[in-house]
Amino acid sequence: MVGNIVLALVGLALMVAGVVFARLWAEAEGLLKTLPYLGIGIGAGFLGGNVAAVVNKLVFRKHPEAARQKEIEVNDERNQQLNHMAMAKAYRVSLFVYSAVMLAFALLQVPVYVILILVAAHLFVVGTYIFYMNRYSKQM
Repeated sequence: MVGNIVLALVGLALMVAGVVFARLWAEAEGLLKTLPYLGIGIGAGFLGGNVAAVVNKLVFRKHPEAARQKEIEVNDERNQQLNHMAMAKAYRVSLFVYSAVMLAFALLQVPVYVILILVAAHLFVVGTYIFYMNRYSKQM
């Protein structure tokens, strides 16, 4: 729990630093203009995720029966299978979403490097799928 609190404080510090630098570098160009907002986003993620983890631990400490029930639900084979099925469906949808976004960006004449970044991300996802499909087929 101490680790979560430390990470939540790091997230808060990143958010505050991002806001301060966004104000100080209002006239900045390029990376200096983007960097504060990146700090705000990453800080918000760290803060939110770790505050939620701390709250969960505190609630489960007061209600051990709820903690035991949650552990059973997480480790339940049926719930794990449902989770895997949902992830598989989300993967299939993401392939179409990536493709639609790339097509839309191409039609909007977005700079080529932006489209190439999306293509690289798309190919990475598909490549990861192929890698694990081959790996799992050899194991079974």
